[in-house]
Amino acid sequence: MTSREPLRAWVGQGAAVRRVAQGEEWQVGRPVPAYVLDAVGLSDGRVLACIGPARAPEEGPPRRARLMVLDEEVQDLDGVEEIAIPAATRIRWPGGIWAEGEVPWPEEEDDEEDDEPTLLDALAVACPLRDGAASYDPVTCTLNEHGVALAGAYAGLVVALPAGGGSPDFALRVPTQRDNTEIHAARTPAGVVVVICVERQESAILHLAPDGRVLAHRDKAGKDTLIGLGPPVVQGDRVLVYEAGGGVGGERLHELSLADLKITKSVEGAGKQRGELSVASGAGGAPVVLGLGETASIVERGGRGRVMIKALEPPPPPPPKPLPRTGPARAAGPPSLALAGPGEPRTWVVPAGETLRLKIPFTNHGGPGKGLAIEVSGPGLMAGLVKPERATVGEVEMPLEVRGSMARLELPDFAILPGLLERGPKNSPLPDPAAQQLRLELLGAKAGTGVLTVRLIPLGTPAGRGSVLQGKSLTVTG
Repeated sequence: MTSREPLRAWVGQGAAVRRVAQGEEWQVGRPVPAYVLDAVGLSDGRVLACIGPARAPEEGPPRRARLMVLDEEVQDLDGVEEIAIPAATRIRWPGGIWAEGEVPWPEEEDDEEDDEPTLLDALAVACPLRDGAASYDPVTCTLNEHGVALAGAYAGLVVALPAGGGSPDFALRVPTQRDNTEIHAARTPAGVVVVICVERQESAILHLAPDGRVLAHRDKAGKDTLIGLGPPVVQGDRVLVYEAGGGVGGERLHELSLADLKITKSVEGAGKQRGELSVASGAGGAPVVLGLGETASIVERGGRGRVMIKALEPPPPPPPKPLPRTGPARAAGPPSLALAGPGEPRTWVVPAGETLRLKIPFTNHGGPGKGLAIEVSGPGLMAGLVKPERATVGEVEMPLEVRGSMARLELPDFAILPGLLERGPKNSPLPDPAAQQLRLELLGAKAGTGVLTVRLIPLGTPAGRGSVLQGKSLTVTG
């Protein structure tokens, strides 16, 4: 995100990063004229970005990525001053991940015959692909109240800058294995927290001082090796970090003390990683968005410092636009529901212990309404042949509970769209905007036969007028 009002952001990755802005609708602007490895928006609307050329010729000197502060609408990089990275201090590795004597420092592993030794002062270097496009080892960039931290897997370079994106405060180097190491960093009041993860397996987290001293480090949770650590989030005197784990159900979110990186609490089942890990951090006890690739969770704190993780649900879809006046006429008055077909099969059959899934299509022949009630009843229910579990209409899913002789569920915010007053020519009917489908799940409880009825009732109508009923014979086999 580059600014809040109006809301602007850079989206995409690599050479396909574009600017977007939110007005009445999202507007996609021009692409950023470079390969963007990572970037953060600064408070004044500018962007701190690690960028490189999108093309990498096979011959010539290595083309390194550059660190720049750009205007969010930058069109040409000519004349933009590059931020110089100071000489980096190589830390003394405290142990973990690699056996003693096998710590991978690129300068010690470079082959004497290698034409391109590792550039130890570069966050990343362009590697040419067959089609001439550039490829880079990953660079990650984070911003919090203590400043900006960048980490490059190419040479293990970690660079710390002030929050406004000025000259770097210091630079360090940590071990790295080219092509299979992920390095994440976040500023702290005393230096920088760094996470190193090799092949998404063995991991370690370190707290480093600006002079390279290791203030604290951890590579185990109890006796277990830390597996698949993600980006750290610094909140006051604590650090939050996600661990993918080594097996089914091994996902955890750890809270660590910043002073000694001791694990103070762990939340099990933080969500399964299904892609690249990411975080959107919040200062102090503010919520944190944990990106797990295809899904995301929000991390909040409750009473007494309790850590809570909730799935981050997408916002509801915007309300439908007003129907055009030039379109087909819509019905007015109270809603009047009707079945949109006989429904299949003709009878409902389910083995005991299994789930019966019913699909009941319905529509509205009347005017618009708000609110819908669902009732399941009949001899089949009263005899205990089935146990209603849940109902789904559109994107809304709710549990069903039996009370007395029926199961009833009310959806007070459900929008009932008006029906059509006219149809198109024969064999080419107009689309029915009021067509919906009710999906029910009922558990077969015991063997027997009886009638089961399902009624849909628009709320707010006198005596349930405008409702529709479907009843069929139900058989539960033993």
